Amino acid sequence: VVAQRDYRGALRTLEGSVAATGGHVSVGNACLLLYLLGKNDRTDDARRLIASFDPAKAPIVADCVGWFGAKFSAYTSLPSGAIPR
Repeated sequence: VVAQRDYRGALRTLEGSVAATGGHVSVGNACLLLYLLGKNDRTDDARRLIASFDPAKAPIVADCVGWFGAKFSAYTSLPSGAIPR
């Protein structure tokens, strides 16, 4: 049996959880949110999320941002400080 992936439903659920916490997300949820936004063709929203990351915490999310850039060919649109080196 092949599992059906409901990216749209997962994104709705996660966005509801983020809203319930006043917009605060863990690093894990931030990475999951980037993934789900990308899978739902909402890369512009993902880029805005990346731009909003606290630069002091950038090393923590650098792997997620790097993955997003590679997966969605998004480096050209990412803020310069968000691209991991």
